Amino acid sequence: MIKKIIAVWGSNGSGKSCTSLAIGNMLTHYKKNVLIINTSTSIPHLPVFIPSLIDTSAENSVGSLLSEKNITEEKLKNKINIHPHNKMIGIMALTSGENPFTYGEFERSNILEFFRLIDDSPFDYIIFDCESNPIYDTTTLIALELSDVRLELITPDIKGAEFLKTQTSYLKQEKKYSYEEYIKIISPLRKDSPLSLINSLIDGYDYTIPLSKEANNAFSAGAMPSSFSQREGILYLKSINKIVKEQILIE
Repeated sequence: MIKKIIAVWGSNGSGKSCTSLAIGNMLTHYKKNVLIINTSTSIPHLPVFIPSLIDTSAENSVGSLLSEKNITEEKLKNKINIHPHNKMIGIMALTSGENPFTYGEFERSNILEFFRLIDDSPFDYIIFDCESNPIYDTTTLIALELSDVRLELITPDIKGAEFLKTQTSYLKQEKKYSYEEYIKIISPLRKDSPLSLINSLIDGYDYTIPLSKEANNAFSAGAMPSSFSQREGILYLKSINKIVKEQILIE
């Protein structure tokens, strides 16, 4: 069975959105269609993923869809924005200027119907770029509950370790979040990161993603993190590819 739904979650500054796009782009190299979803109301992400859409209206927003009383397949299709630099990637997120008061809290029943529809969609993989604090975000909680693969990004510092202690105490209490199955990823790893200290604080990790200025610059410009010349950029792509092959492209 192909692992179709992927949740990318972790501490602030760990590069969740950049990693989500990098994984999505890497999957397209294996001829897979990918839908990336971000439902953050604190930072609308549609112009983050696609800067040219900074002036779009609610017609392009996943927020207006999740606030609908009757979510249909046709309505869902109309909220998918194809990435201009990779036609195999669709993006769903809130638009510029939207905030927590624009739509209010999304109802659980709507979110579950949304999940049902995207699970039946023609996309090979669905990537949820999750909120850092899941306790106050129902969509993130449901994504962590229903995803086939859960990637947990942790910054290699005391702040990242403390984040882990605080947030996972809740997730560990509920079996439906399957916290023991999370893939722990140190990100972004710097040359001076106290890796041994962090390793002892978080009880081990599975992968590291190195800091790459090329990756950050590409993401900031709305480009695809796909072809780098500097050593850190090459190692970054190798790390992403390793995660994709070992954790996602398996049956």
